[in-house]
Amino acid sequence: GGGGGGGGKRKIPKREPEDEARLEFEYLLLLNDAIYDKFSNLTESMALLNMEADLRSQVIAQVVQDLNRAAADEIRTLIKEDKVDEARKIDPNRYQNIVDVDE
Repeated sequence: GGGGGGGGKRKIPKREPEDEARLEFEYLLLLNDAIYDKFSNLTESMALLNMEADLRSQVIAQVVQDLNRAAADEIRTLIKEDKVDEARKIDPNRYQNIVDVDE
Protein backbone atom coordinates (compact mmCIF):
# COMPACT_ATOMS: atom_id res chain seq x y z
CA GLY A 1 0.00 0.00 0.00
CA GLY A 2 1.04 3.63 -0.42
CA GLY A 3 0.32 6.37 2.06
CA GLY A 4 -0.78 9.51 0.25
CA GLY A 5 0.66 12.76 1.52
CA GLY A 6 -1.22 16.01 1.68
CA GLY A 7 -3.08 16.63 -1.56
CA GLY A 8 -0.18 18.72 -2.90
CA LYS A 9 -1.19 18.95 -6.49
CA ARG A 10 1.76 20.44 -8.41
CA LYS A 11 0.99 23.93 -9.55
CA ILE A 12 1.64 24.41 -13.24
CA PRO A 13 3.03 27.90 -13.71
CA LYS A 14 0.82 30.03 -15.86
CA ARG A 15 2.43 30.69 -19.22
CA GLU A 16 2.10 34.24 -20.45
CA PRO A 17 1.32 34.60 -24.17
CA GLU A 18 4.36 36.94 -24.54
CA ASP A 19 6.63 34.28 -23.00
CA GLU A 20 5.25 31.68 -25.35
CA ALA A 21 5.72 33.94 -28.36
CA ARG A 22 9.29 34.76 -27.28
CA LEU A 23 10.14 31.08 -26.78
CA GLU A 24 8.67 30.20 -30.14
CA PHE A 25 10.66 33.00 -31.77
CA GLU A 26 13.91 31.87 -30.12
CA TYR A 27 13.22 28.29 -31.15
CA LEU A 28 12.65 29.34 -34.75
CA LEU A 29 15.88 31.37 -34.73
CA LEU A 30 17.82 28.36 -33.46
CA LEU A 31 16.18 26.10 -36.00
CA ASN A 32 16.99 28.59 -38.75
CA ASP A 33 20.64 28.71 -37.67
CA ALA A 34 20.85 24.93 -37.59
CA ILE A 35 19.34 24.64 -41.08
CA TYR A 36 21.66 27.30 -42.51
CA ASP A 37 24.62 25.58 -40.89
CA LYS A 38 23.61 22.27 -42.43
CA PHE A 39 23.20 23.91 -45.83
CA SER A 40 26.59 25.58 -45.71
CA ASN A 41 28.16 22.24 -44.78
CA LEU A 42 26.39 20.57 -47.69
CA THR A 43 27.46 23.33 -50.05
CA GLU A 44 31.04 22.94 -48.89
CA SER A 45 30.90 19.17 -49.36
CA MET A 46 29.48 19.61 -52.85
CA ALA A 47 32.24 22.07 -53.74
CA LEU A 48 34.86 19.62 -52.50
CA LEU A 49 33.28 16.76 -54.45
CA ASN A 50 33.24 18.88 -57.60
CA MET A 51 36.89 19.79 -57.11
CA GLU A 52 37.73 16.13 -56.61
CA ALA A 53 35.84 15.17 -59.77
CA ASP A 54 37.65 17.90 -61.74
CA LEU A 55 41.01 16.69 -60.48
CA ARG A 56 40.11 13.12 -61.32
CA SER A 57 39.10 14.13 -64.86
CA GLN A 58 42.35 16.05 -65.27
CA VAL A 59 44.40 13.08 -64.09
CA ILE A 60 42.54 10.72 -66.42
CA ALA A 61 42.99 13.12 -69.34
CA GLN A 62 46.70 13.37 -68.55
CA VAL A 63 47.09 9.59 -68.36
CA VAL A 64 45.24 9.15 -71.67
CA GLN A 65 47.51 11.77 -73.28
CA ASP A 66 50.60 10.05 -71.93
CA LEU A 67 49.40 6.65 -73.16
CA ASN A 68 48.59 8.08 -76.59
CA ARG A 69 52.01 9.71 -76.80
CA ALA A 70 53.71 6.49 -75.72
CA ALA A 71 51.75 4.47 -78.29
CA ALA A 72 52.62 6.95 -81.04
CA ASP A 73 56.31 6.84 -80.07
CA GLU A 74 56.23 3.05 -80.06
CA ILE A 75 54.55 2.96 -83.50
CA ARG A 76 57.10 5.41 -84.94
CA THR A 77 59.97 3.36 -83.52
CA LEU A 78 58.59 0.13 -85.00
CA ILE A 79 58.07 1.80 -88.38
CA LYS A 80 61.69 2.98 -88.32
CA GLU A 81 62.74 -0.60 -87.56
CA ASP A 82 60.60 -1.84 -90.50
CA LYS A 83 58.32 -3.76 -88.12
CA VAL A 84 55.22 -2.47 -89.85
CA ASP A 85 52.93 -5.35 -88.86
CA GLU A 86 53.75 -4.93 -85.17
CA ALA A 87 53.27 -1.19 -85.48
CA ARG A 88 49.88 -1.66 -87.12
CA LYS A 89 48.85 -4.13 -84.40
CA ILE A 90 49.32 -1.55 -81.62
CA ASP A 91 46.63 0.73 -83.03
CA PRO A 92 45.61 0.52 -86.70
CA ASN A 93 44.01 3.99 -86.79
CA ARG A 94 46.92 5.68 -85.08
CA TYR A 95 49.32 3.78 -87.33
CA GLN A 96 47.49 5.10 -90.39
CA ASN A 97 47.46 8.65 -89.03
CA ILE A 98 51.18 8.54 -88.32
CA VAL A 99 51.93 7.19 -91.77
CA ASP A 100 49.74 9.91 -93.33
CA VAL A 101 51.31 12.68 -91.24
CA ASP A 102 54.90 11.53 -91.62
CA GLU A 103 54.68 11.15 -95.39
